[in-house]
This record gives sequence, structure tokens and C-alpha cells, in this order.
Amino acid sequence: MAGSAVLSREEISFLEALAKSMCRPRKRRALGQAAPVCTLPAKQPQSERAEELLSLPESSNLAIAACGPRAAGRLLTSVLRSSDDRNEWVNNARIQAIVGSCAKSHASAKSGMRFWRWFAVHILGYEGDVLPPRLDGLLAWSRLFRCHQTFGNYVSYVKLACEIKGACVDVFGHPSLRRAKASIEKRRLFMPRTPTWVSLDVLQKLVTCVLVRPELRELVMLFIASYAFLLRLPSEGIPMAAHSAPEGCQAPVLRVAETCVTLWFPTRKNKLWPTQQVRACWCSRCTLTCPVHVLGAYMRTMPAGTQPFAHIRASQALLSLRELLAELHIPNAAVFRTHDFRRGHAEDLRRGGSRLYEILAAGDWKSGAFLAYLDRVGLERDQVIEAQTGFVDSDEEADGLRDSGD
Repeated sequence: MAGSAVLSREEISFLEALAKSMCRPRKRRALGQAAPVCTLPAKQPQSERAEELLSLPESSNLAIAACGPRAAGRLLTSVLRSSDDRNEWVNNARIQAIVGSCAKSHASAKSGMRFWRWFAVHILGYEGDVLPPRLDGLLAWSRLFRCHQTFGNYVSYVKLACEIKGACVDVFGHPSLRRAKASIEKRRLFMPRTPTWVSLDVLQKLVTCVLVRPELRELVMLFIASYAFLLRLPSEGIPMAAHSAPEGCQAPVLRVAETCVTLWFPTRKNKLWPTQQVRACWCSRCTLTCPVHVLGAYMRTMPAGTQPFAHIRASQALLSLRELLAELHIPNAAVFRTHDFRRGHAEDLRRGGSRLYEILAAGDWKSGAFLAYLDRVGLERDQVIEAQTGFVDSDEEADGLRDSGD
């Protein structure tokens, strides 16, 4: 599972097979010859006791964590009785220690590893090991990328494959790779999109669409939730459940009370532990988008554990958002993203005069990364006005910064 630190046996077998296949001797195929079918090696039989340690359910993991490392070690010695069991467990533990740090990026890592293997074989002409990569190969690979950050991510995936295999990773620290990233950036082939925000005013217009198109009710409720709680719609909004989490599934849970709604998160992008966000009634500002009397009233009718938005695909939500914005004649409707609900609420807070720590708390940010969500021109203009008029009390601002943990 994406949120779990312990990998399943199938995931580990796949990563091992992928790393080994990247190092398997390959022959150049003739022009026009059909590409060979890539098959994974058959799974090796594993000890049942080692399997229990490798794929322990969450309750067993907690029991081992609670007993401390020495007691866990004694438990391990009691179930690993042969050298084969020990060797297998050590190898699996080594892989878990490496790939557990990027548990939510395994799909991207696999894609990057496959792309490097393809490039090494079909473009560079590698016939033996493709790991570890040679410096000239990585530099040539960099010419295929428009964004230096994407290239950096793909290089890190290849480095991960080397670590899984146990190959040398010295090449990844070479200064020429930093020059290659700078070269990609200075080619200016990737231009950032124009910043856009779904503000409260725009959200109100989206909600009015439900009055004449009731089939959009679920989608608009998802939009309200994404704005109200500054959600990442694909990973936090769509899986949301009502009242309690579905059995055997970790998902954000919306709990409804008389005067507020609380959204509980098992984990978030940059937080490993459960957190929650509370929203009170804002009917005095906008009755159409109130998280208590609109979203809360909708979710209150749902049975516990229901995921009302689970059938909506992220791509479908994005396309519908752009179509609705175009119908409302919103400028640049084609470049909006579902992330703009999160950006829009943060910008509304800034325009409303919210302090730094209030914006950080609303979006569950821990650093100044939220500045990328705001209107930089408006922010700089407000800062200049405050500096000239002495509007901000420096002691009060310092207290706010301390309260935010920065």
C-alpha cells in the first residue's frame, strides 16, 4: 500500500527482478526484428516464518515496534531457523530499508527505471549491465528532458535501482550532472503555466450550476470539500469517507457535528501521522459553500464508511472543472487544475488579511512552501504598503511566526 512502510512480497520481488533485468546481458536486435517479451523470473519459495515477518499485518508491526529493537531481534532469531531464512530476510530487509523512504513514489520509480533501461539498450547500445550507469550515458540522457526537475527525479530513480542491486552510486555525485541540470533549465523548453486560483467567488458560480444540472451535485460537493479544507483533490478529496473509514482501508474521514465539520487524515503528503482540520459555519460569508450546512448536510445522509466521490476519476474531475469554467467565461479556463482549489483558498486568506500562521494552519503547511500558491504580485504590493504605512506590528508578527513553528 502507498501509505505503508512495509512492502509486500510481490512488490519486493518485482523491484528485485527489475533491478536484475537491468543488468542482464542483452543483444542488439536487428532492424525490424520484433521486441522480445520481458518476463519476470519465477518466484522462489520462501519460508513461511520469514514470510510472516516480511508481510506482517499492521497490528503485528505495532506489537514488534512496541517491544523494542532487542526484543524484536530475539523474536527474529526464534523464527529464522536456517541460513536460507536469514539470508532471505536480510535481503528483503535491506530492500525495505532503501525503498521504504519513497513508499508513495514506487510507480514513478518503476517508470523511470524502465525508461533508463530502454535508453541504455536502444540508444546507447549497452549489451551488458546497464547499472551502474556511465557518466556519458546520463549526460546524453539529459538531452531528452525539457524540465531539469524531471531529469533530477529520473536520475534519482536510476540511483535507487543501483542501491537495490548494491551497485556503485559514485557517478551520481559527479559535478557534470549538476551542469546538465543547469543546461536543461537554461534551454527554457519548459515554461511554467500561468498561475490560476479558484477563489470563493468562482466556487459560488460553480455551485450555482447544480441548480440547473443536478447530476453535477457530487462533483460540486467534491469541489467544496477541496476548497474548504485546501485538499489535494486526487489523493485526499476523492477517497474521502463519511463518518468512519471503510473497513480495511485508510482514507480521510469527514465527521459532521452541529456547528462544525472535522476532516481526519490518516497521513498527508508531508505528514506521516494522523492530523485533522476543523471548519466552522461560514454562512455569514457565503451560504452556497458553507462546509457545515452544505457539505456537512450532504455527508450527514451517507452511511458510515461511504466514499461518495470514489467513482470520480481525477482526470474526469479536471476535465469537468475546465468545461464548467469555460461555460462561466472564466479567463484561461483551459489551464486550471484541481490543485487550484487549494491555491485559491490560500490566496483568499491572504487577501482577507490572515496572518502567516493562519495560512500555514489552514493548509497544514510546515514551511514557506505555501508562498508558491499565492499571488506573488499582490503579496509584494501588500508588503510594500505595510512597510510604508507601518501597518504591521513587528512584535505581533514575530509572535505569529513563533506560534507557527518556523
